[in-house]
Amino acid sequence: MKNKKRIAVSAALFAALAVLAALYFILKNAESKETEDGGTETENNGTIQVTDLDIDNITSLSYEIRETDDLNDSDDSEDSDDSNKTGKTSFSFVKNSGGQWELKDDKVFPLNDSALTNIAAAVSSLSATRTVGGELSEYGLDEPFLTVYAKYSDGTSLSLSAGDTNSYGTYVLDMTNNTVYLVDSSFKSSFKSSLNDFLKADKMPSVDTDFLTSLTVKDSDGKSGAVTDSEGLKEAAELFLSLDFPLENCAYTDSDGLSSFGITESSPSVTLNYKEATSVTNDDGTQSTVRSDASFELVFGNKFTLPDDGSGERLAYYYTTPGSVVLYAADEETYNKLMGYVNYTPKDTEGGNTSDGSDSAAP
Repeated sequence: MKNKKRIAVSAALFAALAVLAALYFILKNAESKETEDGGTETENNGTIQVTDLDIDNITSLSYEIRETDDLNDSDDSEDSDDSNKTGKTSFSFVKNSGGQWELKDDKVFPLNDSALTNIAAAVSSLSATRTVGGELSEYGLDEPFLTVYAKYSDGTSLSLSAGDTNSYGTYVLDMTNNTVYLVDSSFKSSFKSSLNDFLKADKMPSVDTDFLTSLTVKDSDGKSGAVTDSEGLKEAAELFLSLDFPLENCAYTDSDGLSSFGITESSPSVTLNYKEATSVTNDDGTQSTVRSDASFELVFGNKFTLPDDGSGERLAYYYTTPGSVVLYAADEETYNKLMGYVNYTPKDTEGGNTSDGSDSAAP
């Protein structure tokens, strides 16, 4: 009788253990939650390091990106809409012997090195909040918007692709281990979809308007003029310096192609002349500032129509500076004002008017 009771107790204990084991597995599986798109995301404490490579060792980088209406938009409620998909653009970059980035197929392209540094940093050190399971199509990775490859001097290489973005982040596939990660959506913001986004813009000189000497103008007919009076010169210089090489609506060519944009030896031009400050060391070791003559020239080319922004037709002129192969856009009004200085006459010191009766020193 006692043996039967012991057997019954043992059976009850085993049953209880079985129930506890079942509850354990149920709770364990509950740590995985269903995503918005039907896959499963496994929770992880902290972060997962997807890549951890020395950015200084990267030697080449290439990627293919899908152009969309707005590459950097994310949808907080659902994954990115495939209706925004358009074409794809490919880029390939290499580092030269001096450690500077170059466009692989165009070594003279004026590349903004910092843009490549940002991308190299993004792929070389990438962390995730979790890994996910399921089919690649559930995360937009069957047709990724971005595929990137990089090589490093130690022989390491990486292959990543990025798919959909939602309120949790962006799904990234590490193609070397076929693992899908959820990373911060900012990952994709470093990647550009237009070559113009990689252009290195020219820079206006740092000019102290208290040390201006003149502004000289040559128009399309070869007629020349100059502004030398203090008041008129400051107004003219302000207009000149406002053309600070914006990359919006710019174009790129080579030195042989400048003429197709109307940039020739006979093109209209405006030159700002000023005294440039230079720091020198005196015999006693102290520093002094000396000023010497300096100038900066803008050359203007063809007139063209700016892209429609809904405000009506907008006209502009291409312009650049000697030695550059990047063409920028000067709006028609600014161009006309600068060219108007060909006929500039200083203000009458008594009447405050120009010799043609107008009451402004500007054209």
